[in-house]
Amino acid sequence: MNPSQQAKLLLCIAVNAAAFCCVLTANADENNTLVKNEQTLINHGEFQMKRMLSDRLQMNLFLNSRRETVYVDTTDTIYQWMVRRYAGVVTGGRIFWDPVLPKGFNADHSTPIMGDPATIRIANPSVEEAPVNTRFEKQWFWAVFEMHNLENSRGFADLFTRVARDQISREKFIQASAHLEYLAMKRTLKFYHNTWCKWAATSSFVTDLSIWQGGALPEFESWLQLFKKSDSKYPEVPFGATYTWAATEYKKYLSLENKANVQVQEGQKRSGSTGAAKEEVKKNAQQ
Repeated sequence: MNPSQQAKLLLCIAVNAAAFCCVLTANADENNTLVKNEQTLINHGEFQMKRMLSDRLQMNLFLNSRRETVYVDTTDTIYQWMVRRYAGVVTGGRIFWDPVLPKGFNADHSTPIMGDPATIRIANPSVEEAPVNTRFEKQWFWAVFEMHNLENSRGFADLFTRVARDQISREKFIQASAHLEYLAMKRTLKFYHNTWCKWAATSSFVTDLSIWQGGALPEFESWLQLFKKSDSKYPEVPFGATYTWAATEYKKYLSLENKANVQVQEGQKRSGSTGAAKEEVKKNAQQ
């Protein structure tokens, strides 16, 4: 190899090495950003968790098998599970705690649509209603169920859209909505067996299987029959009112959204730029 070839080879090695370092730096920066973003989400989850436990004090403590008072620790698996749920690790969007008491139910949630965030709410049983451990376990059960229910957000949003577009009947909407909650209950019972029971064993907590619907679910149709036998108005309540809302308020929302999209598209054609189109839409909206 002559000196000229050696010089070219060394130059090539140097360029490749520099390029490789740039790739490593870019990957490192990207990984650091991802870690930072994930930590931000976890911080959100921890903050929401602290708010919930501050508003629902009975979720903080229980009596172990020796009748000693034990407090839930931030390192407990059930605590960390809830933190990650609030962080949106599973649903892909952050969830917020709402301290307002649910009306007519032990728990409920808000689907993240129309610009509103995902939230959960749970009841606050009085001391006279049940023993310490029952209140403790019921509130955790309600919170866990609603977290699993929020995994159905896309399914509920699709149903709302079908109602707004007159693509589904009231009866079928109610049935489909109940089925989504049935799936959430199945996930909740899986959590009970895989996470809650293991935590209970290590924490000397005597769990009450009846709170978790006996730990097993029948088929969907049989599950619905259980509510009819107990004179419950579910699933007519709450999904009858939800159908009415979707057929009126959500329908109006989609109509306005579609109109705005059409205006943006028309503005783009005239101006040739998205920014100018949006500005035009804003001007029209102000007139």
